[in-house]
Amino acid sequence: MVQMDEQVVPAGPAPGPTRRTQQRWQVHVALIVTFVGALVALVLSRSLFLHVVIGCAFVALVGVHIVQRRQTSLALAGSLVRPWKWLGRRGRKALADAVLAFLVLNVLASGIYDGIEGTNEAIPDLNHLGGLYLSWHTLSSVLLLAGGLVHVLRRRRHFVRSYIR
Repeated sequence: MVQMDEQVVPAGPAPGPTRRTQQRWQVHVALIVTFVGALVALVLSRSLFLHVVIGCAFVALVGVHIVQRRQTSLALAGSLVRPWKWLGRRGRKALADAVLAFLVLNVLASGIYDGIEGTNEAIPDLNHLGGLYLSWHTLSSVLLLAGGLVHVLRRRRHFVRSYIR
């Protein structure tokens, strides 16, 4: 508000979330919901079909998320080709995002492989650890879950107020 000759005049439009900001927030929520949904579909309902459909929706949303942040994604990707920048803040972010991208692709690839083979391939060396059965897809998903949680917790302040350029 600007005061002019004892008259109060609004300084501009009221601040509020733009449509793009709301879309970005919706994609963030949808990413979390689809990841959890794919896990719940498999664990609680034992529906492989539902797990695959929701998992594919998650992968598609990851693509939407990257496109929404294309300028940031390109800048971070540029940092990856300069090893001397890896120790800086942007370089560490670039490495973390590259690891997340690799994990998403790894979960997708392992899921496709398991679907084509019709089995859930176990990782041989891990099966000797007290009868623990871990498949490639399961281990990839657990690592993605851990990486995703770190990603969300470290960037939580940016999720609410981020915008699409």
